[in-house]
Amino acid sequence: MRVQEEILAISFNEEETVDGKIEALEDNLKPLLKRKRDLQVGIQNDVAKLLVKRHTLVRLQDKQKKLGDELCIIMEDSDTAKKCKRTLEDM
Repeated sequence: MRVQEEILAISFNEEETVDGKIEALEDNLKPLLKRKRDLQVGIQNDVAKLLVKRHTLVRLQDKQKKLGDELCIIMEDSDTAKKCKRTLEDM
């Protein structure tokens, strides 16, 4: 009977030790979880900024293409105007 009591006492003592270690680990975990949440929020904000910049970039690239197309038309018109001017001067 004494052996069983000693085994129970050792088990209870070990359980208290393990519970203490669990509490210590949970206390260590709290700041890490807070840091993780802070990092996630920061990453989400950075991704949102990148998406806005990407949208702006796509819009500006589209505008650049349209302006390039308009410039080609203007250059063609300019060449035509120069040819007409030369033709008129040669008359």
